[in-house]
Amino acid sequence: MIRDERHCRRKPIHGERSTTMSETLALISPPRRLAALVLGLLAVGAACGGPTGRVKSDDEQDLTGTTRAGAETFNRLIQESVDNLLQKPSAQKSGADRLKIAFLELENRSAEELVDWRDTVRQRIDESVNRSGRYRNISDRFVRAALQETSLRPDDLYLPEKRRRFLKVLEANGNPVDFLMYASLNSGTTSAGRETQRDYLLTLELVDVETGESEKVNADVRKEYLR
Repeated sequence: MIRDERHCRRKPIHGERSTTMSETLALISPPRRLAALVLGLLAVGAACGGPTGRVKSDDEQDLTGTTRAGAETFNRLIQESVDNLLQKPSAQKSGADRLKIAFLELENRSAEELVDWRDTVRQRIDESVNRSGRYRNISDRFVRAALQETSLRPDDLYLPEKRRRFLKVLEANGNPVDFLMYASLNSGTTSAGRETQRDYLLTLELVDVETGESEKVNADVRKEYLR
């Protein structure tokens, strides 16, 4: 049962003056007053020390991450892989129009779960490719709809007959493409005592829809973790 402190205080006798807080503190010995002050400051600090957040400015570095890949790792992998893609022969094809790409999948073969990074990495690859000025991805919605219509999986499109079925559905909806694109994330881990190094490798593969020939580009980041 919780008692109301207001009913537990001693009421002053008639003619007796009630004691103020400052007077009460004055009656406490100096060591106890110091202890009470420290406890009070700790209580205030605990009340004000909860979770915080802020929006980072564009010129601030991304967080590195202490246990797994994060913003800095993925952003470097994506930028470098797309830059390497522009150096490939496919990017030098003649013609004024940008080459159209159907981005089929991002396969995670690394030791880490991508969790909420899966869609983010895919979207950033898509954005970087579109910004390149040489390639243009068609909408993911058209790609998913064509796969569903043909009951095909991304790996099935390596086979010419199945690839033609998929392309016909895209063409019928006004989205002919020049290349299919696959992305995969791999990792390798090396441990030495308290130190662990993990090498992250992002691979982009372009498949020419006419010839079936493929080109691959890689980007890698080495990261150290300490336990």
